[in-house]
Amino acid sequence: MTQSSRTPRIENRRCRMVLEAPVETVNALGGATITFQPITTLWAQLEARGGTERDRGGRLEGTTDSRITIRWRGGIDARMRFTFGARVFAIRSSFDPDGRKRDLVCICEEITP
Repeated sequence: MTQSSRTPRIENRRCRMVLEAPVETVNALGGATITFQPITTLWAQLEARGGTERDRGGRLEGTTDSRITIRWRGGIDARMRFTFGARVFAIRSSFDPDGRKRDLVCICEEITP
């Protein structure tokens, strides 16, 4: 049985990434602060897809798009993010590439803290 060229082999998952979920904390003035709490650490394959420049608030800002592939895991959505050392990747979308619940591909935007 051969593996699809789009499905990464397990030995290509060399990055230990932390999956984080947002947590909203209400302050004394009634406002809210969003922080991220680690959920789990996963082996992942990280692939750069390209970059773009955008005008954000009157200044040019560069962004890098990445593809992060992990073993199938349900419950991941666009509110979550991955961290890899000091690098932070906001999840923009996620999908099961072959519908067999073996892998989960997340299209992410690297954000600068």
